[in-house]
Amino acid sequence: MKELNLLHVVLIYLAVINVVTFFMFGIDKWKAKKSKWRIRETALLGLAVLGGSIGAWLGMKVWHHKTQHKKFRYGVPLILIAQIALFLFCSCRTASLPASPSSQIEQSNISQVADKIWAFSQSHPNGFTLDLRTMTEPTKGIAVSYAATQNSHSRNQLDKLVNHAFQNNGYVGGWYNKDNGLYYFDSTRLFPEDSLQAAIRFGKENGQQSVYVISSSTEIPIMQVLDQRSLATEGTQELSPNVFLVMYDAEIGKDSLLKAIEDYKCEIKYDYSIINGMALKKPDNRTLEETMQYFKKVKGVTNVEYDHVYRLTDPVKPKLELK
Repeated sequence: MKELNLLHVVLIYLAVINVVTFFMFGIDKWKAKKSKWRIRETALLGLAVLGGSIGAWLGMKVWHHKTQHKKFRYGVPLILIAQIALFLFCSCRTASLPASPSSQIEQSNISQVADKIWAFSQSHPNGFTLDLRTMTEPTKGIAVSYAATQNSHSRNQLDKLVNHAFQNNGYVGGWYNKDNGLYYFDSTRLFPEDSLQAAIRFGKENGQQSVYVISSSTEIPIMQVLDQRSLATEGTQELSPNVFLVMYDAEIGKDSLLKAIEDYKCEIKYDYSIINGMALKKPDNRTLEETMQYFKKVKGVTNVEYDHVYRLTDPVKPKLELK
């Protein structure tokens, strides 16, 4: 709201300064014809510098005034161009900055948003993920809950949860627990669907048991994806020298990918059932890098990644019990 009020003030100021500048050029032209006391050139140029460059340029054209003076003929257009460039630069910087919680929503409106979410949940017993900025459900992404808002299941807890969501990623998720008859809500972070490893890592850090792929309505158990390996080994960032991961678009399918695997003579190490992806082994006569570059160009492929130390292809090692 404050940003909008400031914008209105700036627009009003620019309108006034340009109208004033335009008529100042007209008045100075009239004074010149009547041989009266003139307005200083520095004053006219100063008005242009202060934001009235459009009014100055129009005044020169309409009143046919100062058009032969070099400082006006070239100076006013340069001032105008500089001010337009400055305006565009400031607009881009403002658009790129993340909105603060206060600019996204007023504190007094948090309860109203919470009321809408509560009503929304009553008509969505199968669960939902909601973008609070548009109050719409995203069609793609991997939803992962924040630990800070877990076990929120009453209307009284929603205000705090909504506030957390606005301060972070701006998404809220909900699901109905049939065992106890409660509807649970979470502040949620949304990852791109080609960033499964990042989503899994975030879920692990927040004590989650699974992540949710929205486009396929698939719940992926974190420990199953990690093959029950601890993320503590990730700090080494060891990469497989031969195996890499390929993710594909489920709507396009994997026919083109399978043909590329056959043509390139790769070996399928694992075809995942819980995600749209495969672990492939490169051919012996090719480097890993050139193989990965080749598969990035295959139709339907959305992402190609290195296979890390916590490889999805590693077998689950049985735990030894000490007696």
